[in-house]
Amino acid sequence: MKTFSDDLQSLHAESRTLLAQSRHLRSLCEQARAEAAALRAQSRAARTAGRSPHDAAGAMSPAR
Repeated sequence: MKTFSDDLQSLHAESRTLLAQSRHLRSLCEQARAEAAALRAQSRAARTAGRSPHDAAGAMSPAR
């Protein structure tokens, strides 16, 4: 039969496991956010590079 102490130790171990999983997921989320920000910056730079300075609408300038 399990005692209160056994239950408490079991819950504490489960809590540590969940905390570790939470930290891992948070790390993955932060990494994904950083990658998304880098891709947005890269996309913005590519759009800006292809745009004429006189193109107020933001459309790509015609090929020459």
